[in-house]
Amino acid sequence: MDIGTLTIDDIRTALRARKTSARELAQEALRTAREENAKTNAYLLLAEERAMRAAAAVDAALERGEDPGPLAGVPVAVKDNIDVAGLPTTAACPAYEYVPGADAPVVKALREVGAICVGKTNMDQFATGLVGTRSPYGTPRNPLDERLIPGGSSSGSAVAVARGLVPFALGTDTAGSGRVCPCPAPNRRRRRTEVPGPRRRSSAVLPVAAGTTARRGREAWPGIMGRAARHAPRRGRARALAPH
Repeated sequence: MDIGTLTIDDIRTALRARKTSARELAQEALRTAREENAKTNAYLLLAEERAMRAAAAVDAALERGEDPGPLAGVPVAVKDNIDVAGLPTTAACPAYEYVPGADAPVVKALREVGAICVGKTNMDQFATGLVGTRSPYGTPRNPLDERLIPGGSSSGSAVAVARGLVPFALGTDTAGSGRVCPCPAPNRRRRRTEVPGPRRRSSAVLPVAAGTTARRGREAWPGIMGRAARHAPRRGRARALAPH
């Protein structure tokens, strides 16, 4: 099953019809991420072991006839200024790195409805950027045209969805970035499990049903990857992807 062609609805339908499994979907999302990251630079880290454990739990629940949630088995990528328990948060600043003991509320909510976090995405450092080119790990590549910026600050999340690496991803808005570039739309709740940025006003951890970067299914979540203004991105590559 090609993860790049699937919407959230497609995954839900296939899982319930037993045409695929959450483990197969997670394996495909991780395989695609590993193979594509040299081209996209979308991910900073892949959560391989924990993604497979979460997928196995979804499959076990389905086998028992239980409903593991409306997003059961759906792979999701998380911007690297949003905490995922046990995974490093860097906000694209290596010196800032820490490992949180708890999920951000939006990540916790996604886990509770069965979504599978496959990794953390690249971004403008400390989410202070509109164009997606301000990462020490290099610029995520716009899949429409590498001569164009990816948009920021949620550049990695936008590229991951547009390239077909995941059906949806989480991002944030610092001071308008989500409203002027091809990255997720804002939510006006601020969470302590998101790394704050200077002059952060209307910000940020995005709710599951509004403000995510997503490929459209019948649920009509906003798909917001589009062409950005022409700008020559700096070249670079992310650090080696480490399994967690």
